[in-house]
Amino acid sequence: VYGTPSKIKTGGTHLDNLFICGTDQGFLGIVGAMLSGISMANLHILQKA
Repeated sequence: VYGTPSKIKTGGTHLDNLFICGTDQGFLGIVGAMLSGISMANLHILQKA
């Protein structure tokens, strides 16, 4: 498994407006990285609109 051993489902970090996505967020492989990016965009950008 890639990335950090502790996964945060919100993708948040200690920095404002910096969100982790892709394999570091807990999804594996190319498709997982795409799904993670979509999930973070939905959670942090599209829901605010």
